[in-house]
Amino acid sequence: MQVRVETVTPEDKPIVFHISTLEEALSGYDRDVSISNQQFKDIKTQEDFLKWDSDHLTILSKVQEAYWFVTQDRNSRDHCRLVSINDARALVKYVREKEQKQLAI
Repeated sequence: MQVRVETVTPEDKPIVFHISTLEEALSGYDRDVSISNQQFKDIKTQEDFLKWDSDHLTILSKVQEAYWFVTQDRNSRDHCRLVSINDARALVKYVREKEQKQLAI
Protein backbone atom coordinates (compact mmCIF):
# COMPACT_ATOMS: atom_id res chain seq x y z
CA MET A 1 0.00 0.00 0.00
CA GLN A 2 1.41 3.37 -1.05
CA VAL A 3 0.71 6.26 1.32
CA ARG A 4 1.55 9.79 0.34
CA VAL A 5 3.19 11.71 3.13
CA GLU A 6 3.39 15.38 2.29
CA THR A 7 6.63 16.84 3.57
CA VAL A 8 6.63 20.42 2.32
CA THR A 9 4.24 23.17 1.39
CA PRO A 10 4.92 26.39 -0.50
CA GLU A 11 5.08 28.35 2.74
CA ASP A 12 7.39 26.05 4.76
CA LYS A 13 7.27 28.57 7.60
CA PRO A 14 6.71 26.24 10.58
CA ILE A 15 9.24 23.68 9.34
CA VAL A 16 12.25 25.98 9.58
CA PHE A 17 11.58 26.82 13.21
CA HIS A 18 11.29 23.18 14.31
CA ILE A 19 13.74 21.39 12.02
CA SER A 20 16.36 21.27 14.78
CA THR A 21 14.02 18.92 16.69
CA LEU A 22 14.21 16.47 13.80
CA GLU A 23 17.97 16.94 13.48
CA GLU A 24 18.39 16.09 17.16
CA ALA A 25 16.22 13.00 16.78
CA LEU A 26 18.29 11.86 13.78
CA SER A 27 21.48 12.42 15.73
CA GLY A 28 20.09 10.28 18.57
CA TYR A 29 19.03 7.65 16.05
CA ASP A 30 22.54 7.48 14.58
CA ARG A 31 24.00 7.04 18.06
CA ASP A 32 21.46 4.46 19.22
CA VAL A 33 21.28 2.44 16.00
CA SER A 34 24.98 1.61 16.18
CA ILE A 35 24.34 0.02 19.59
CA SER A 36 21.25 -1.71 18.20
CA ASN A 37 23.26 -3.12 15.28
CA GLN A 38 25.79 -4.57 17.72
CA GLN A 39 22.97 -6.15 19.74
CA PHE A 40 21.58 -7.63 16.52
CA LYS A 41 24.84 -9.50 16.00
CA ASP A 42 24.49 -11.04 19.47
CA ILE A 43 20.99 -12.47 18.94
CA LYS A 44 20.82 -16.15 19.84
CA THR A 45 17.17 -16.80 20.68
CA GLN A 46 13.77 -15.67 19.51
CA GLU A 47 13.38 -13.80 22.80
CA ASP A 48 16.60 -11.89 22.06
CA PHE A 49 15.24 -11.02 18.61
CA LEU A 50 11.92 -9.79 19.99
CA LYS A 51 13.71 -7.57 22.50
CA TRP A 52 16.00 -6.20 19.79
CA ASP A 53 13.02 -5.57 17.48
CA SER A 54 11.15 -3.71 20.21
CA ASP A 55 14.20 -1.59 21.04
CA HIS A 56 14.83 -0.84 17.37
CA LEU A 57 11.22 0.26 16.84
CA THR A 58 11.54 2.55 19.86
CA ILE A 59 14.61 4.18 18.33
CA LEU A 60 12.83 4.66 15.00
CA SER A 61 9.65 5.96 16.62
CA LYS A 62 11.58 8.84 18.20
CA VAL A 63 12.50 10.08 14.72
CA GLN A 64 8.96 9.54 13.46
CA GLU A 65 7.53 11.53 16.38
CA ALA A 66 9.98 14.36 15.67
CA TYR A 67 8.98 14.24 11.99
CA TRP A 68 5.34 14.56 13.04
CA PHE A 69 6.17 17.47 15.35
CA VAL A 70 7.84 19.31 12.48
CA THR A 71 5.11 18.56 9.93
CA GLN A 72 2.02 18.24 12.12
CA ASP A 73 0.22 20.99 10.23
CA ARG A 74 0.22 18.79 7.11
CA ASN A 75 0.70 15.17 8.26
CA SER A 76 -1.19 12.96 10.66
CA ARG A 77 0.66 11.07 13.37
CA ASP A 78 -0.34 7.77 11.73
CA HIS A 79 1.17 8.79 8.39
CA CYS A 80 4.38 9.83 10.11
CA ARG A 81 4.74 6.31 11.51
CA LEU A 82 5.38 5.25 7.89
CA VAL A 83 8.25 7.70 7.43
CA SER A 84 11.69 6.18 6.96
CA ILE A 85 14.99 7.54 8.19
CA ASN A 86 15.83 8.49 4.60
CA ASP A 87 12.61 10.54 4.37
CA ALA A 88 13.51 12.39 7.56
CA ARG A 89 17.04 13.07 6.35
CA ALA A 90 15.69 14.30 3.00
CA LEU A 91 13.40 16.78 4.75
CA VAL A 92 16.25 18.15 6.86
CA LYS A 93 18.43 18.47 3.77
CA TYR A 94 15.66 20.19 1.82
CA VAL A 95 14.93 22.70 4.57
CA ARG A 96 18.60 23.50 5.18
CA GLU A 97 19.28 23.96 1.44
CA LYS A 98 16.25 26.22 1.10
CA GLU A 99 17.39 28.19 4.14
CA GLN A 100 20.84 28.67 2.60
CA LYS A 101 19.31 29.88 -0.68
CA GLN A 102 17.17 32.40 1.18
CA LEU A 103 20.19 33.69 3.08
CA ALA A 104 22.08 34.11 -0.19
CA ILE A 105 19.37 36.34 -1.63
